[in-house]
Amino acid sequence: MLYGVAREYDAIVASATCLAAFLDQSAFEAVMGPIQDVLKRATDVVKREDLEEHKLLGVGTFGKVRLVRDKASQRIFAMKIISKSKVMQYNQQEHIISEKNILAEVDHPFLIQLIATFKDTERLYMVLEYCPGGELFTLLQRHKRLKEEHCVFYAGSVMLAFEYLHEISVIYRDLKPENLLLDKQGYIKICDFGFAKRIKDRTWTLCGTPEYLAPEIIRSKGHGRGVDWWALGILIYEMAAGFPPFCGDSAMQTYKLILEGALEFPRSMGHTTKDLVRRLLHPSVTKRLGCLRNASADVRLHRWFGDLDMQQLLRMKLPTPYTPTVRDAMDTSNFPHYDEAPDAPYEDDGSGWDDAF
Repeated sequence: MLYGVAREYDAIVASATCLAAFLDQSAFEAVMGPIQDVLKRATDVVKREDLEEHKLLGVGTFGKVRLVRDKASQRIFAMKIISKSKVMQYNQQEHIISEKNILAEVDHPFLIQLIATFKDTERLYMVLEYCPGGELFTLLQRHKRLKEEHCVFYAGSVMLAFEYLHEISVIYRDLKPENLLLDKQGYIKICDFGFAKRIKDRTWTLCGTPEYLAPEIIRSKGHGRGVDWWALGILIYEMAAGFPPFCGDSAMQTYKLILEGALEFPRSMGHTTKDLVRRLLHPSVTKRLGCLRNASADVRLHRWFGDLDMQQLLRMKLPTPYTPTVRDAMDTSNFPHYDEAPDAPYEDDGSGWDDAF
């Protein structure tokens, strides 16, 4: 008996020599979250016919994101509605399927959670957790630049998410403030995995936002995990300065600035911040922080993160720099207004490319 609670144990007998591993509750919850939440995610079933569509939360090249409510459970989600015709038009079938497959696999506190997927004759649907705090981009626009300790908090969250993705051989490749959502507490959730890819060594696709592209992507000589660490350096600079370090009047001019590598810092930026950014924005992948012998540990252990308790952050036990104002579960006030646009008609090519949905 332990405090009046009886324990029962099952005997397990191995038929041959084996290695037994033990995972306690605290370690499990540090990675997966509270056990009750994990069980709820495993047992909840969302049906397309039960989803009631509400306000538009965002628009993109291939579709839109809309707030939805499950009439059966009253739970609130964000639903990504993807136009099949647009996917075909831009030849993005492989990216869309990759996005769905990677989201279905990952489970991390700072990555958006995929709830369900559906399809019909015209569209593909991804039901995602709803983050009512809006984009970090909006917060950055409002404050112009963020305090150093706030930059540390948000960058630490992204760093932990990248560490997790790289461990399962996934590179993200689309970091920017617009793709960082805030949940109701103010924690970061990385969204939009359209450019995420599972790799063994290198890949050659040119993709991402111009201001965040690493030199090796622009040179088309193959890239790997290092592009995410470069992008983290750009994000830290933009949060601390209010603007990215390389920004031209056109994409080509921005690429030129990146390849020239003339990195200048505003006077307001602290010495330790500059040191980390320089190391992350090293033009040579073999010398870039995060790509050395100790991999992500070199980023995690940089003195800029010295006062951040990574374990408590991972457990979401730290106070957030900013707590969004959220009136109720259906509140969309932290998102801008978007106009509706009709979808183009879709003609099935018979290839079955969307069978994964």
